Amino acid sequence: MGVDIEIYLPAYVRIRDVADVVGRLAGLPIEPLGGGGGFWHVKGAQAVASSVPTMALIELKGRCFIDGETHHEMNYHFECSKPEWDGEPIKGEFRHLSARSTPWWCAIGKRLVEIFGGIVDYQDCDSNYTDIVNFKGFVKNRALFTAHDDPEWSKLKNLIRDVQPITYVDLAEADKVAAYHPKREE
Repeated sequence: MGVDIEIYLPAYVRIRDVADVVGRLAGLPIEPLGGGGGFWHVKGAQAVASSVPTMALIELKGRCFIDGETHHEMNYHFECSKPEWDGEPIKGEFRHLSARSTPWWCAIGKRLVEIFGGIVDYQDCDSNYTDIVNFKGFVKNRALFTAHDDPEWSKLKNLIRDVQPITYVDLAEADKVAAYHPKREE
């Protein structure tokens, strides 16, 4: 076991949309899908089954990312315990994402919660249960994140398409809160 970042997103946010946003944050390109109609996906970002029935993986591969790695993966839990704030469980239903507490994932986690709303705990072994809490996305964007038809569906796809990748500045900021610093010279 190690120290992980824990990210809690609203339960109604779809795993495919999370995978696409993580892919866009990683700088992966959009690729049109056959048949036209403006359908596309983020090339190199995918949600895949795991050996745990209540968990999937979000995988990124296909290029060298800003942190120098060529492959990243995070856990996406469909069932989880409730996150806490000041020792009390937070109301609501969540999906729980986890990965190693590196600057890469801390920067990704911060941006995911800015986009979808939710909670970030940068280090699951420290005394802080929550480092970022953003609930504005929960109610404000619920219709958008559950869209399956126009015009909300088009707005959602445009929002995901327009997500800007994390930068070296984002990584430098995240380095301050990450448990691991894989590329740092000691």
